[in-house]
Amino acid sequence: MSIASVLVPYRGGASSDAALGLALALCRRHGARLTGLLAHGRSDASRHFPAWLSQSARKTLIEAIATRGQEIAARFARRVEACEDIACEWIEAEGDPNRLAGGLARYFDITVLGVEEHEPLQELALDGGMLALASGRPLIVVPPSDGMPSRHDLGRPALVAWDGGRAAARALRDALPLLRDSARADVLTIVTGRNVAPANESVSAVGYLARHGIEARQHDREAGRAPVATQILHAAEEFGAGYVVMGAFQHPKLAEELLGGVTERILRETRLPVLMSH
Repeated sequence: MSIASVLVPYRGGASSDAALGLALALCRRHGARLTGLLAHGRSDASRHFPAWLSQSARKTLIEAIATRGQEIAARFARRVEACEDIACEWIEAEGDPNRLAGGLARYFDITVLGVEEHEPLQELALDGGMLALASGRPLIVVPPSDGMPSRHDLGRPALVAWDGGRAAARALRDALPLLRDSARADVLTIVTGRNVAPANESVSAVGYLARHGIEARQHDREAGRAPVATQILHAAEEFGAGYVVMGAFQHPKLAEELLGGVTERILRETRLPVLMSH
């Protein structure tokens, strides 16, 4: 797999700016084309206004969405203006943001999304978990960089969260172009009764990476009282990882939400970019 096209659902906030900066660096490294997307629900909003809402109030809300959209598009243009070495385009579409972004992401090699920030207009809100499920493509979720873009660096070694499951295997495969950039990775397995044990050292995540020229170390940690998500994020800091690679929603999304699953918790708590696939 190579990276020739990158999609950035852009909403103009701090996490969107961090995601755009990371996506631009990714495009520059791989010679990829960047597409910015503003997906907003103006059409849906106008159909679902409460019956008691006055016409003037409805008009004000629709105008607010349009004005916000213009501001976001202008901000995106300013951010990419200096990147003359990268082919960029901008798409704006109306409809349910998660459904639109999830559908469009299928036509790109990878999507880069800023984690959900405070968005006063819900017609612009996006959910990283839903996008990972809907797109069928790898998704990089990026937290705000707090004004320090260098903090998010996909050129540094990754922490691969590995449980031997289908989603983890897909994420490992999807991450290969990024993992090759640093040629090193740490593989973390939280040992539980459900892990799929490798037959031997060559038939393992570490062996798979080695065959692709990536040096990796295996780390096994016993499942403790701390949530698995917390253990993964702590290990990423311990190993100095630049980002995390993991399968999204190894269990059904509803079950994860009810039980406080790994994916949802990492999306809430991560301070590093997370590449996830489902």
